[in-house]
Amino acid sequence: RWWIMGLIILLVASGLAFLFAPAGNNLKRGSTYSRSPDGYGAWYEFMRAQGHPVERWQKPADQLNKLDTKITLLRVGSELSAYGHGYVDPDWLTSGNVLIELGIETPVTGAPFTTLHPTEGGTVKIQTRRRFQDTTASPNPNSEFDEINPLLQDDYGVILRQKKVENGQHIEANTPHLAANAYQSEPGNFNYLKSLVIKPGLPIYVDEFIHGYKDEETRQLEGNRNWIDYLSRTPWRAVLI
Repeated sequence: RWWIMGLIILLVASGLAFLFAPAGNNLKRGSTYSRSPDGYGAWYEFMRAQGHPVERWQKPADQLNKLDTKITLLRVGSELSAYGHGYVDPDWLTSGNVLIELGIETPVTGAPFTTLHPTEGGTVKIQTRRRFQDTTASPNPNSEFDEINPLLQDDYGVILRQKKVENGQHIEANTPHLAANAYQSEPGNFNYLKSLVIKPGLPIYVDEFIHGYKDEETRQLEGNRNWIDYLSRTPWRAVLI
């Protein structure tokens, strides 16, 4: 009986540890502060060495409207929402800013997991079976976007596409690993992402707020919340467990 009870306790403890383990590693995926294979620290240093400084954005998205200049904002995540740009204010985008998102969730297709794509900056290595299915480049009258153009594609669908909306642009890729640290031996990948961010000719920012990084001003604003706000954000599920 005792060893059966011990086995049950061990299984329950293991299950709880698996279900409620912190997801910090997932949060850091795609961060320029990360040196892990899915991080972007190497590409960030590559851009600095190439003479293209990249600023790290560490504020909520609603603060973008307070910038005095138009920018190109790069977001690297996983399972970002497709067919939209709900992260930012539509007016911010249509006024002439550029949003580039890597990691848009798209369906799995019959494409090979690894494919090679020639570009002006070298061969781009893509490792995903996912593809956008709307391969047409013609404007969609039912869409808010003026024009949708595929930038990188194959016979199975679109890998990277550009949406033009008034004066702004929204560029989407279905892989979050386009220029991740794991592809340091693939110069075409680093050069291709570089060409995407510098082509608009705007200051380049990479979003680190979505990876949990906040500047001093943001931390101070959050620190001024009252105790009711604090309690509303407390993970009561973990406390009860």
